[in-house]
Amino acid sequence: MTRLTERFLARRRALHGAYATLSGLPDASRLAYLHGPERTWTEAEVAGLWRQASGALDGVRQPLNHLYVHVPFCKSICSFCNYERLRPSRPERLRAYVDRVKRSIDTLGPAVEHLTFHTLYIGGGTPSVLPTALLGELLDAVHGGFRLHPRAGHRFEFDPAVMTAERFDVLESRGSFHYSFGVQTLDADVNAAHDRGAQSHKLVARRFEEMKARGIHKVSVDFLMGLAGTTPERIFTDVEVVLEQHQPDSVDIFMLTPTHAYVASHFGGSFQAFWDHIRPFEEKVGPWMQQVAERQGYEVQVGQGHHLVLSRVDRVPDERDTGIFSYTQLASEHDRPINLLGLGPSARGHIWGQAILQTQDPAEGADTDGPAVYTGNAVSLADEQRSYLAHHLRDADRADRKVLREVFGADLAELAPRAVAGWEADGVARLDGDALVFTPQERRDRTRSLLWMVPEFALEHAVARHHGIDLRAETLRHCVRPLREGSALHGGVVLGGIAFGRFTLVFPDGATLGVRAAPVLDDDRAPPRLIVEGALPGDHLEAAKKSVLRLTALVRRNHPVREHAAQRGPAPASKRPAADR
Repeated sequence: MTRLTERFLARRRALHGAYATLSGLPDASRLAYLHGPERTWTEAEVAGLWRQASGALDGVRQPLNHLYVHVPFCKSICSFCNYERLRPSRPERLRAYVDRVKRSIDTLGPAVEHLTFHTLYIGGGTPSVLPTALLGELLDAVHGGFRLHPRAGHRFEFDPAVMTAERFDVLESRGSFHYSFGVQTLDADVNAAHDRGAQSHKLVARRFEEMKARGIHKVSVDFLMGLAGTTPERIFTDVEVVLEQHQPDSVDIFMLTPTHAYVASHFGGSFQAFWDHIRPFEEKVGPWMQQVAERQGYEVQVGQGHHLVLSRVDRVPDERDTGIFSYTQLASEHDRPINLLGLGPSARGHIWGQAILQTQDPAEGADTDGPAVYTGNAVSLADEQRSYLAHHLRDADRADRKVLREVFGADLAELAPRAVAGWEADGVARLDGDALVFTPQERRDRTRSLLWMVPEFALEHAVARHHGIDLRAETLRHCVRPLREGSALHGGVVLGGIAFGRFTLVFPDGATLGVRAAPVLDDDRAPPRLIVEGALPGDHLEAAKKSVLRLTALVRRNHPVREHAAQRGPAPASKRPAADR
């Protein structure tokens, strides 16, 4: 069992507090994307990564492969949305979007010819803003470029205000789709306050009538809890009206995840005001779901935390429904590894155990007709497990260690020993046989507890980025001038390398030691501090100490944050400079 020192616990808890303060702890799922500085890949390089993606992983459950196409256009820009979206201001922009996706398919399709894809999800944005000809062209390119499982699930998101009979024709001729659309709220004033555009009972009813006339019964609707200006009772009424009048296949209910921009616009910048507003929704939605499910003939499929689902008990049979796989970006729904190939700007991609990616259009000033570029991080199985648990434990108090071993090929205690020790030290979770068991917690408390899974370096990077503390390799090189890679430090110790946020020391016997640059948590005006990663080597203890002190002095003296701090004036008296620590 890993044991954590009191000094480490104090430092780590302070880091959690700093991150919690700057982020507001909006949702545990965000923790899955904290990996430190991102890198960039070309589309050709991403194709190379996909060629290595295995269709059969040894020792773990076999992966599912998903295709996601992101259509980044909406008729209106909802203020609560944090996805990339644009207004389709001119036809040329839509044409350029489809052309770039087709070029991505030409590059990536051959690289994944060894994979069979189990789902196709067309999301956004609002895919239904695409004209019928372009929508058909996009679907034909996807079907022609990738091998879909004979029973692959197909899902399409649409906006009731811009869906037409012609678009249904295009979709129905290219597979059996499960349709979903966001109602969120039927309150006209709330929709107006969130720039959501026109939506009404009448419009929603018209779309349901059209789909039923076509024999389409695989329909889901979304509602959003916690929008400014709403109450739990009003949203509950809206949901039950839709259930009673239209009997959708399922209803997805989400708790609003606040962004800083949303809190600034609707809650005066106070996260506490937002959490006070959403608390009644969180407290009342569980009991209400059980009651409405019984009244309307539904069952509670998921009933806790961020995402809640009501599923119809007597689903209407659909002879065209061959799909047995449903879409997820995570390992959590099916308890299986996944590969996710994302197409279109801001679409997420995921190559299991290798990388998480986000598709981007070429940077401004680059070849605007050129291929897409990709940003993201390399990931390990420990990172994959963190993503799984961040999403799973935000909605549950228990994780099955047997499942974790089968999915990740290693036990929780092997992949996340410090997290397990941190949870036990805080008294919030324990290993109980084949289960990890958490005590019940409120949403933000659970998110804070799950911070134990995030590597220190990644949390420090998030804090540094928020405060504008530059940890890039070129900045650290500037700080330690006239030293450079290969320079002698003290007693035979050599500066072996400088990377983002990290120095490497090389000892005479060839051993190495990492020294991490990290922000001073309670003083955003201070230069970075240096943290030794691991134990100092006994044979070179004095030389190591003096080498680290030399680097520390140079970083404190030369880091550009000092110039910025001088421009902002003196630091508050309650904050001590880093040199006094």
